[in-house]
Amino acid sequence: MTLKELSEATGISIATISRILNGQTNCTPDKLKKLEAVIESSDDRKLQARFKAITEERKIIAVVVPDITNPFFTDVLKGIRSVLNQYDFELIIMDSEESVAKEVNILNTLKFFNLQGVIITPVSDAEEEFPAENLLGALHVPVVLVDRDVRSSSFDGVFIHNELGAHDGVMELIRNGHCNIGLIAGPVSSKPGRERQQGYINALREAGIAVNPDYIMPGDFSRQSGFGLANLLLDNHPEITAIFSSNNLMTIGVLQALRQRDGKEIEVIGFDEISDLMEQNPGITVVQRPTKEMGEAAARIILEHCNCKGHWTNRRITLIPSLLRPKSEK
Repeated sequence: MTLKELSEATGISIATISRILNGQTNCTPDKLKKLEAVIESSDDRKLQARFKAITEERKIIAVVVPDITNPFFTDVLKGIRSVLNQYDFELIIMDSEESVAKEVNILNTLKFFNLQGVIITPVSDAEEEFPAENLLGALHVPVVLVDRDVRSSSFDGVFIHNELGAHDGVMELIRNGHCNIGLIAGPVSSKPGRERQQGYINALREAGIAVNPDYIMPGDFSRQSGFGLANLLLDNHPEITAIFSSNNLMTIGVLQALRQRDGKEIEVIGFDEISDLMEQNPGITVVQRPTKEMGEAAARIILEHCNCKGHWTNRRITLIPSLLRPKSEK
């Protein structure tokens, strides 16, 4: 049957029928019953199967991450799955690729799914043009933020103490005798980028070391930016003896740049663990965060939402990172 035929038989608009058949079943029950009756009385087996699949009771959680290739988000997803799989939830995993425009498209697309909740690491919380709070609120389901915040929102969230982690990493470099320490920073449009930069500044000030703005290189959490900014930093400031990198992919880029350079050794400490980094000889120290636990905590909040029938008190959890040193130093 065509959409026009369904509309004529049910008295439901073509637009509404189209939305229903594309998964947005949150319309009035009487419309669903009318549509079901017409479809069931037809000979269109494909349409009958499609309608049944759409309207069956399904428990779907959407998970939106900014970089599915980043091992951090892979570990977070493992934590989410380990909890939700026990309760037969289905996961829709979508990658915004660190793009505000793609994230907007994803959130608009999710309107057409019959969701029980959304777990998201938002791309940006600082751009006034990005109506993240409105787009997420329009989904009318529980939302749990992971790692990055939406400024001025009241969504539930699971975060890490970024300032403390960066502070401890830079203090480790200072204890190792360094005072000219470069920073490969994250974007200031993200909560981790801002807070880790502040942790770097806090450590230097605590140690009585002047903060040199020229030592701070703003990156975008990609391997390419780590590589390019490390070279730029060391080309312009040969006095630097150590670098703190604000995420794992940028750390890989920094190490790649150092391997291609001749001259003195530069000590590197990075935020986030990657197994390849820790297997290097002699290895590097990293700020380790409980990534799988972050995913588990986000999933448990979603479950609590689904089971809550009354007043809900927002949950915002901050976990504490720790320094992970090479095995030879333990």
